Amino acid sequence: MCSIEIAEFITPRVRQKQGIGTECVEKSIRFQVDDVTVEAVIDLITPDEIIDWKTNWVKNADPRQLILYHYGAKRVGLAGVGNKVYFHYLRYNEDEEVDISTNATASTLDWVKATYAAIFETRFEYDLTEDIGVFNKTDNPKNCLTCPYRTVCNNVNTTEDAVKLAREIEELEVLLELKKEMLRDYIEEYGEIQTEANVWKLTVVNNWDFDVKKVYDYIRNLGKDPLEFLNCTFTSLKRLKLSEQELEKLGTKKITYRLAKSKIKEAR
Repeated sequence: MCSIEIAEFITPRVRQKQGIGTECVEKSIRFQVDDVTVEAVIDLITPDEIIDWKTNWVKNADPRQLILYHYGAKRVGLAGVGNKVYFHYLRYNEDEEVDISTNATASTLDWVKATYAAIFETRFEYDLTEDIGVFNKTDNPKNCLTCPYRTVCNNVNTTEDAVKLAREIEELEVLLELKKEMLRDYIEEYGEIQTEANVWKLTVVNNWDFDVKKVYDYIRNLGKDPLEFLNCTFTSLKRLKLSEQELEKLGTKKITYRLAKSKIKEAR
């Protein structure tokens, strides 16, 4: 994130907390709700308040998050926990206070226990039947990226499954490129747009083609070793048509794997 983007989030509310002790920032807590272990990291906790910073464009934070923060902070014995908790939406410089009354807290704790019970029951049923249908699959694919069970829901067991998946990827790649081109055309004419999570705009990309001899002489005239600044890449060395054995004398081979596709050559 560049300095201009960071500056956007330095609201007066943030400046109020300048110089606060590190023990009040990103405080990790671990506590129990009956048999449920809850872990959390509180953005900011002081004797007066608990604050969770939000960068969302949409003000849709779940109040149960802060209710649990407040409940957990008291359970673990943090000194001087205040009775005010807020989401602070940095893009709007706005606080949203959360109700932490006895009723709101009791309702949230009941939700935690009910959610845990439902998960436990579903896992137990899956262990007995190994039927993936017992899980309610998310409607939001983004959740799958951080889910430890994504390979269970989206398992590829056969060649037919793999081929089907590869075809889906090919179709999505074509569609993605088309949609990006359509969005680029719109933004080029009308300017940047915002979604709930991102700003889409055209950015300037600068590329330079340097005269290597001029660069070499310039760096040497500065009294520095040009070899410290000139990057030698495999692409440039390929022009010398060196063998594998010759390349091994010049450097260390690093092997990584990436998913790639290539066109199938048609028989003539």
